[in-house]
Amino acid sequence: MSGRTTHEAGLHLVECAVLILALGFLALFLFTPRITNHPGDPRLRCLHNLKHLGQLSMLYADDTGGHYPFAAGGSAHDSQNLLLEWDPEIDRDLFVCDHDSTTITANDGALLTPENTSYAWIGSATPTTAGSSVPLASDLPGNHERGRNVVYCGLRAEWVGNDELPASRLPEGLVGSR
Repeated sequence: MSGRTTHEAGLHLVECAVLILALGFLALFLFTPRITNHPGDPRLRCLHNLKHLGQLSMLYADDTGGHYPFAAGGSAHDSQNLLLEWDPEIDRDLFVCDHDSTTITANDGALLTPENTSYAWIGSATPTTAGSSVPLASDLPGNHERGRNVVYCGLRAEWVGNDELPASRLPEGLVGSR
C-alpha cells in the first residue's frame, strides 16, 4: 500500500472554488435590481428610459456621422424626432416619464411634440467624442420633485438633486420643449 487513504475529510481547493463561484452567481441573480421588480418607482423607469435613449443616440451617431441627434433650431422634441425618423420602430413610451402626468404618449407613428415628450435634450451639435461629463438628456422640470435623472455622453446616468442644478433647473447645455 502507498499509505494514502481512499477518502479524505473536507473540501479540496477546486471544490471550494466551484462552490464560491456558484454562490456568487446565485447572489448576483437574486440581488440584482430589475426594472420589472419595481413597478412603483417611476424614477427608476425614467432613468431606464433615458439610458435606453442614450444607447439609441449612440447607434444613431454611428450610422449618421458621429454626432448625437440634434435638429437645427435646437428644440428637444425636434432633435428626438431625428431618432424616430432614423428608426420608426422605437417605442414612443421611451420619451415619456411616468411622473409626467401632462404627457400623452403616441405609438401610432406620430412624431413628438412639446406636449408628448418628457425629456430635455442636448442643445447643440455634439460629437460622440464629447466628454462623459457632457449631459445628453434629462427630465424636464416638474417630472420629479427633488431633482432630475440625467444621461451623459458616454452613457453614464445618474440622479442630480435640485441643489446641484443651475437656475434653469436643467443641466448645462440642455434645452426643453415646454
